[in-house]
Amino acid sequence: MSLEQGRTTPLRVSRAWLADFIVVAVSLLTWTLLFRLLLSRLVSNGRSVSSARATTSASPLLLSAPFLLASYLSDEAYHYLSTNPIPRSLVLWAPPLAMLAWQEAALVWAALHHSHLGSRGRMRNAPPLLIFAAFAALYIFTAGGHLYSPDEREMYLVTSDIAERGSVATHVAEPRLDGAPSSNSYSKYGLVPSLLALPPYWISKLVGPAPDPPSSAFPIPNGAYPLVDLLTGPLVTAATCALLYSTARRLGFRASTSLILIAAYGLGTSAWVYSKTFFSQPPATLFLLLSIYLLVFGGKQSPRVHALAGISLGLAVGSRAEIAILAFPLAVPLALSLKRDGQKAWKPLLAFAVGLATTGGTTLAWYNYVKTGSVFATGHGAQGTIAGFSSEPYVGLFGALFSPGFGFLLYNPVVLLGILSFPLLARARPLEARLLGGMLALAILFYGSIDEWFGGFTWGNRYLVIVLPLAILPTGALLERCRHTFLPRLLAMGVLLLGILISLLAVLFDFNNGWLDLWDRHANIDLVLWDPHFSPIGAHLRLLHDFLYTGAKLDLYLYYKLGIPALLVCLLVFTGLSTLAVGTALASDLDELYTSSGHHEPTARLRPPISDPASVGSVET
Repeated sequence: MSLEQGRTTPLRVSRAWLADFIVVAVSLLTWTLLFRLLLSRLVSNGRSVSSARATTSASPLLLSAPFLLASYLSDEAYHYLSTNPIPRSLVLWAPPLAMLAWQEAALVWAALHHSHLGSRGRMRNAPPLLIFAAFAALYIFTAGGHLYSPDEREMYLVTSDIAERGSVATHVAEPRLDGAPSSNSYSKYGLVPSLLALPPYWISKLVGPAPDPPSSAFPIPNGAYPLVDLLTGPLVTAATCALLYSTARRLGFRASTSLILIAAYGLGTSAWVYSKTFFSQPPATLFLLLSIYLLVFGGKQSPRVHALAGISLGLAVGSRAEIAILAFPLAVPLALSLKRDGQKAWKPLLAFAVGLATTGGTTLAWYNYVKTGSVFATGHGAQGTIAGFSSEPYVGLFGALFSPGFGFLLYNPVVLLGILSFPLLARARPLEARLLGGMLALAILFYGSIDEWFGGFTWGNRYLVIVLPLAILPTGALLERCRHTFLPRLLAMGVLLLGILISLLAVLFDFNNGWLDLWDRHANIDLVLWDPHFSPIGAHLRLLHDFLYTGAKLDLYLYYKLGIPALLVCLLVFTGLSTLAVGTALASDLDELYTSSGHHEPTARLRPPISDPASVGSVET
């Protein structure tokens, strides 16, 4: 009996897409044989290892064949795939792409060890630089190439006017600010994001590309150069990933643990989503973390390092003025250095104050004075005063963490592991735990107490994105303590995977389309805040459904412009760079074990591993 009996679609449709799969499969299996030959040239321990790795790399393709056959034999699956081009394309191309990425990682890994690059990569800068490059490639590919909100447009106008007229005043009609001169308008947001966008703006003026008109993929009118969005947020967030790795290593975490933390932050939190935007949170996050890194780990009595820390903190405050409140716990290491050796500490403290006054005074105080006539008024109106705090702060505090529409823990589940891991970190690193915990607590108390604690119609809680690295770092203490226990690490991997899936929903689809879906369903802000049925996560799941069945546009600028080749290049570049980053990081870990055993002077591990609190202050053996 014919397999086509009872089907409404013609036989040639079935054979056409099945033939495509067979051609692709045969081509890739042929390539796998060549891959095995190439790998055998790089692997020093013979053909058996290369054969095993080649067979393993082909497993995505081999496993897809029975699935495709079952789909062909099933009337329901056949009809679904033959009438829906997007799922059919995923079935056709996902296994080959996974196999190619796997094989590239195997080749890079083999070449890394064959050329002894891993031993040369023990230099401290190699893994962070590779992490930056890998995440920059990923974030640039997943950027939308457009603005998402009026807030971003205000900051972009400042960039435009600085570049075109040399002025921070905007000549386009914008909402007036209290106290602004009658002839000008000014943005009420921080100056630093606008300054960071100047290089891509200048490049765009010279070589393009020009802004795209509104479309179904990008519903908000956009007059910004795509390169501003493609470069500013992605590069800033990629730099935060690299800095977070260095911070984790200085805390004493092993390279493998630090890499998991980077994956958790860079892929499993809202940081990935906000890397697509021109909001002020990404630069505020980078510069705040940099000031912590320099003050705590950069050299206790170094005036130069303290000056850089002050400059970084000033840039963070120039991005978001409330960082001046959230960074108050940084006074603890400064006070301890003064108490420890007052005569030597005054120079670093003076250097810190000068650096802070230079950048903070320029990007915040001077900017405030220009636009409002006061160094203390930012132009936010009630949001910048006591009047902006809620009369029922307990509602905002609860909602900031647990609201179905904006809850920090719901959209970043790995943060829950970080919060629960603070006691473990405090046992081994009490000063660092108090510093990170104090900033996290201040941020939750501050943002949860204001009237608009949810952060506007974006994705999750936009305000608390600033403290995501601080909330994730303690998770390393849990991973180190449970590194030989299977269930806790499995739980951590499950939470990380959940975070990646949640973030992908807003990476693939513009969150403005999610809000349009909710408004079409007659939602209001109260329903979004407290009713799970009106959560933006559910709205983005519906967008995913529409994409699979109707081919709705993805919020990916390069894919929108260049198609599958852009996806393939991104996959190969990210896979290769991340494999190099993992290889050099693990090699540096082995090198530290070697050096700490007394063969030569230790160079990298400055603190003992956190899994052994009793060894604080000693050298790892």
